[in-house]
Amino acid sequence: MMDSALAYARSVQTGDTPLSWSDLERSAFHAHPDIQESLGQTNADLHSRPAGGLASGLLALGAGVIEIWPLIAAGIVLTAGRLGADLDVPLAVAGTGAIGYIVSRVILDVRVVRGQADVSATRALLNGVAVLFGALAVWATTIASRDSGLARVWVTVFVAMAVSSAATAVTMAVRVRRSGGASVPATRFDELRRAVDALAPGEKESIRSDLAQAVDILADAGVIDHDEAADAANAPLGGLARQEWARSQSSR
Repeated sequence: MMDSALAYARSVQTGDTPLSWSDLERSAFHAHPDIQESLGQTNADLHSRPAGGLASGLLALGAGVIEIWPLIAAGIVLTAGRLGADLDVPLAVAGTGAIGYIVSRVILDVRVVRGQADVSATRALLNGVAVLFGALAVWATTIASRDSGLARVWVTVFVAMAVSSAATAVTMAVRVRRSGGASVPATRFDELRRAVDALAPGEKESIRSDLAQAVDILADAGVIDHDEAADAANAPLGGLARQEWARSQSSR
């Protein structure tokens, strides 16, 4: 790794080094090895990400639905009960989703404990509120179901859903309390941003200047066009490689 982004750009200009936005950015943080190492890790994560598209959109939608499944489950059972409909199918749908929700809470709890999940007081509260909807699903199933044997099965599932929500809420609350009430970084990039933000103003300005000169050299040499150079010069500190990765994905 070179001792400045400017030196790296000159090496690219002469053809000695192929352009890597990650390496260019890391070179600018030569005086801060911890941040440099963190940049290497976060930028490596970018290349392991699946490209955006319909599949990733559906995955995001599914994750969002799972997060509010206690509310959805309670709504399904209550609506079917008020309509006087047979509850076998509604309970099967609500219960199957509840099982998926329980699994998601267990996975989330493990990630929270390992420091790999986004944790905040708000998320802890939302999981606490989900307990109430789980209890509502239990009550609605007990009141509306005509099959006591089947009702007991789904009531057990909904109780487990409520308990899993409570466990997640407690796990998150404990972690938030240990962090002094602040949101806990969910990713390596969040931690990187905090480290960069902690730099002295003079250090930040020096890094920005180094990157700006490097980008100008690359543009003058025709390695990148001037529009790309302008965007790169305006990238947030620590976010240059991420920005250029997003640009490359959007141009596909």
